[in-house]
Amino acid sequence: MLNPATIGLLVVSSTFLGSLSGMAIRKKLPDHHLESDSKDTIKLAIGLIATMTALILSFVTATAKNSFDTVDKPVKQTSIENSALERLLARHGDDTRSIRNYMQETLHQRLSVLESESTYKLDPSKSQIRTGTERIADAIRELKPAAKVQASLQSDASAMAEKLLQVRWMIFAGSKSSIPAPFVDILIFWLTVIFTSYGLLSPSNKTVMVVHFLCAMSVGCAVFLLLEMDDPFSGLIRISTQPLEYAYSHMNQ
Repeated sequence: MLNPATIGLLVVSSTFLGSLSGMAIRKKLPDHHLESDSKDTIKLAIGLIATMTALILSFVTATAKNSFDTVDKPVKQTSIENSALERLLARHGDDTRSIRNYMQETLHQRLSVLESESTYKLDPSKSQIRTGTERIADAIRELKPAAKVQASLQSDASAMAEKLLQVRWMIFAGSKSSIPAPFVDILIFWLTVIFTSYGLLSPSNKTVMVVHFLCAMSVGCAVFLLLEMDDPFSGLIRISTQPLEYAYSHMNQ
């Protein structure tokens, strides 16, 4: 998975160094190389690359947002369905007390995993939560309903438990990076070319350098935030576990 901080710093350094390189090249070029016709041609070329960069940025933004939502919705869905399942079992009777207690314990483990920022632990095929959730589903199927109402509640609870098993895989699938590395590489290259061209057309004074540095910082921060959103379980922008905490705190009440 791409490291957002590393990529952000790489964008800042490559774009600002590109800008300084453009200023250095400007000093060595003959004057006729930067006449009005030459500048117009350079500006047209920069405009083309800027347009393509904007398209890549829009793609990356949409992909990162979709990746974030892909995980955010199942997490909220899990909290709702855990609460609903617990209430179904409570209506079934006191014979489900052990199952409900185990549900609360399993939900606590899930919260610990989500807060650990380890995507490896989210893998249902490796996580201890896998066996816990499956044990809950098996225990519900083994209930012995004594009345039609209990049989109906058992059927609904069993279907809901199986749905929770499917949601686990949705959360794990969404935890993987969805932004292809080549897109990020191309984006950095194009941004560097744009800033180098800016430096080529700019006078080399301190005010311009400060402006170019601030622009490089802004672009680097934007890329950093996009990549942060693509990793929903760590960093500054991450999935809220508050819905699961609410469900956990209201179980067995």
